[in-house]
Amino acid sequence: MTAPKNCERCPALVGVRTQVVYGRSVGDAPSYAFIGQGPGREEDESGRPFVGQSGRVQAALLKQAGISLQDVYLDNACKCLTPANRKPKVPEINSCREFLLEDLAAVDPKVIIALGGSAVDSLYGRASLDSVIGQVYLHPVLGKPVIPTYHPAFLLRDPSKKGETWTDLKKILEYLKSSPRA
Repeated sequence: MTAPKNCERCPALVGVRTQVVYGRSVGDAPSYAFIGQGPGREEDESGRPFVGQSGRVQAALLKQAGISLQDVYLDNACKCLTPANRKPKVPEINSCREFLLEDLAAVDPKVIIALGGSAVDSLYGRASLDSVIGQVYLHPVLGKPVIPTYHPAFLLRDPSKKGETWTDLKKILEYLKSSPRA
């Protein structure tokens, strides 16, 4: 079940968004699912996640790690643009959670990467990013490993965290190589 095009669960977002932004993948069976915060203006206009400036940072990180876009699913914790592109509120994340979990179950990635606090809130419940970053957590519903790291938009604001993010990406690659689930 993917979020309906005319979803009205969050009245504050209905008048702001152009459209509901759905997850996407280029390939048929992606191994990696990267889950971000929510669509920015460019994503809202195009209807595709991770096409803006942070998407370009994400694509560069994937290329550097040797991860093909054919092997990636991209989605967000919140499916709609928020007023002034603010961080989604917990009720907004909660409204989209069932759509995200059903989409992830359908895609069936080998590993889920939670990019930033909103994705952590959606996949872990309330937890601070700093308390879980870089750790492997088995999602109780999906049965898939979830590994949190920084959102690419945060890396634009604080480039000093790119090294930690690179370490997390290497951890994800190593996890897939060594895991019997992978």
